[in-house]
Amino acid sequence: MPLTKLAQQLITNKFDTIEYGIDATCGNGNDTLFLAGICDSDGMIFGFDIQEEALDITEKLLNKNNINQCVMLINSGHENMEKVIKPKVDVVMFNLGFLPRSESKICTKPETTIPALELASKVVREGGMITILCYPGTDKGKAERTEVKTWLDGLNSNEFKISEYLSNNPDDTTPVLYLLERL
Repeated sequence: MPLTKLAQQLITNKFDTIEYGIDATCGNGNDTLFLAGICDSDGMIFGFDIQEEALDITEKLLNKNNINQCVMLINSGHENMEKVIKPKVDVVMFNLGFLPRSESKICTKPETTIPALELASKVVREGGMITILCYPGTDKGKAERTEVKTWLDGLNSNEFKISEYLSNNPDDTTPVLYLLERL
């Protein structure tokens, strides 16, 4: 199973519905669509991306699936989520790297990802989840995974349970999924 689908499966294993969720990196909109699909009628999904192109792709996907009433797309970096998100959230999803089939020069980077993870760890409610999908196939991706792993290692084990999932035949360029469950 692809790690993107595994992240979604891990969430649905725990939640039938969610009230508030964050897609910290909209990209092609798949995680935003997933979260909107499990959002209860009074809830809200917040989707962040710095690229207008990613937000346009996400909006088209939501419209195609007639799911857009519970989604707020925000043209801002995930490191700014605290300025917008006030309630405690059930789920935060990070799919790091760059927008597929686009210019790979625009990509997530540790300087913004780590502050965003720190914010996510503060806004996720007790019993909530954070998924982080890292792609260390490039030098930038390796550096980001290293920083993410260092950040994870510094978390209080009394506050978060951390699980790691790898694709088949893992090596140092294999994507990795981290699941954080707030205790």
